[in-house]
Amino acid sequence: MEVMDGSPAFAANVLQGDVVLEVNGAAVIDRTQFQGALTSASAKEGTLTFKILRNGTEKLVVVNLPPP
Repeated sequence: MEVMDGSPAFAANVLQGDVVLEVNGAAVIDRTQFQGALTSASAKEGTLTFKILRNGTEKLVVVNLPPP
């Protein structure tokens, strides 16, 4: 995953190379599904919970979204 400096994911300590497995409990299979989950959740939520895989370990990361 590419993480842009200054983004909400960057602020939540999501790192380049992390693999996103789930967004808010919904499995992510590919980039298109990930982008769709972000778009859908961003419209409704103030935070997103990513389940990521980092260095062989699964971890939950909470990403705070800016207000619309």
